[in-house]
Amino acid sequence: MAPRDVLAYVGVAGQLIAGHGFAAGDRHYEVVVEVAGPSPEGEGTALLGTITLIFTHCVEVSYAARPEALREDEAGVIGAIAEGSVALVEPSEAARRWTAALGRPMHEAILATAAYTLRLVFADIEVASAPAQSDWVGGAQP
Repeated sequence: MAPRDVLAYVGVAGQLIAGHGFAAGDRHYEVVVEVAGPSPEGEGTALLGTITLIFTHCVEVSYAARPEALREDEAGVIGAIAEGSVALVEPSEAARRWTAALGRPMHEAILATAAYTLRLVFADIEVASAPAQSDWVGGAQP
């Protein structure tokens, strides 16, 4: 599936970005999304599961925190709720340069949250998902 199709299928708008960073080996960049929805009991919301977007062969990453989201104790940022879907940048000068340099199609995407903006240049997107822990037999993930 092409990156555009993956991003259209996997919506992150309004969901918590629980974490992001390079995977082991520093080739792929992962964005972990906690998917919430209506509680099965019908009251409030519940964590339905986790989706990890894996941006493969990531060659550029930029992160810009929003000053109003920084905690005074410098413990981190707050409010990392995705403001919209992950958006492909087209046309992208950075993707064009990397496509020419590597001889393979590259793409640029931007993810904006209430706390920061993340920009990635990558080759492809893979998706991994897991149900909420309470859905695993025994109440914990293996």
